[in-house]
Amino acid sequence: MSGTDSSDGWRRALRALTALCVDPGGLKGLCLRARPSPARQVLEDQFGRMPLPLRRIHPGISDTQLFGGVKVAASLSEGKMVRDAGLSDAQATFVLTMAERATSGLAARLAMILDAGSDHALILLDEGAEPDEAAPDALTERLAFHVDLAEVRWSDATPLMPAPADLDAARARLADIR
Repeated sequence: MSGTDSSDGWRRALRALTALCVDPGGLKGLCLRARPSPARQVLEDQFGRMPLPLRRIHPGISDTQLFGGVKVAASLSEGKMVRDAGLSDAQATFVLTMAERATSGLAARLAMILDAGSDHALILLDEGAEPDEAAPDALTERLAFHVDLAEVRWSDATPLMPAPADLDAARARLADIR
């Protein structure tokens, strides 16, 4: 592989993340296929440019953590149902680590959140080593971007994202684009 191929893959990853930073709710997300590496870490460090708060989640997340639940003691003492908020109650970008380990049930629940029009976004960190170890199709088919950093060298991984003011300006113009 030549250095050009590695840098092309990196530029593609930055373009995808930049577009996602401008319209996270409309594009829904990014599937990032990459083992832990310095290049992946450089890209992950840029996730902070997302306009939505980042919420790192694990494949073992419970429904109560994701959707909230009833606070039994508080409900009994107040005589009415008191609900605990879940992560999905507030607009956010979910970063699912070890996405290749997500169960079909979790994939369905996350897909439901994306399909509800709630402007959440999802970044899948797919660390699968083999072709059959991959994030669930129920999630990847909903996301606008699929990036593989397997061939990207660390020396090509420079964080050349647009300035925050440029991202803000692009977001402001988004409503005028059809």
